Amino acid sequence: MDRIPTRLDQDAAAASHGRVEIHFSGPFAWHKASDAPSLFDEDIGKSQGIYLWTIPLPEGHLIHYVGETGRSFSIRMLEHYKEHALCMYHLHDPVEFAQGRRATIWPGRYDANCRKTPLECIAQYSRLASVSQELARMYRFFLGAFASERRARCRVEAAIASALYTAPEPAATFLDRGVRYVHRKTTETPLVCAMTSDVPLIGLPPHVLA
Repeated sequence: MDRIPTRLDQDAAAASHGRVEIHFSGPFAWHKASDAPSLFDEDIGKSQGIYLWTIPLPEGHLIHYVGETGRSFSIRMLEHYKEHALCMYHLHDPVEFAQGRRATIWPGRYDANCRKTPLECIAQYSRLASVSQELARMYRFFLGAFASERRARCRVEAAIASALYTAPEPAATFLDRGVRYVHRKTTETPLVCAMTSDVPLIGLPPHVLA
């Protein structure tokens, strides 16, 4: 009996031909909300691929972070939630953030210029827990299932981030800074990635060259 091709087979085959398509489903949330189900309750949470952290604005969703995972979205986003809750990540003024502006009030442990130790982050928990929780409830996530090998995911992730960093405002300045993305090597064949979403994603182009 012939083996039925899996999503991994299909995405890997598409990548080998130099073109892939990713549809960003969402919005989802960590906490179940009136406008977004919890990603932990949805079938797509079992998939792997590219994900976007956003906040909702009247004209669409503004992207703050681009990530990739070869495990399930649910597993990776639970890891993110734990680190965010413990003040390991950048924390921003919620009022400013809700309007699409970054006003950092805590750098976390990954900031390139002001990196804090895990103990320093944990020590801030009692002071910043309410800020962390408010931001956690504000975030909306878009999930793009893409079951290819890791190198292709990393290239697409980096290409999306590069496109956003050079997009018109407010997309360029709202995207988180200091993330180490792994771009396509000059020896690698370019990969065209077409992207769609049912919801406007501010600054995201229809395709990138990864």
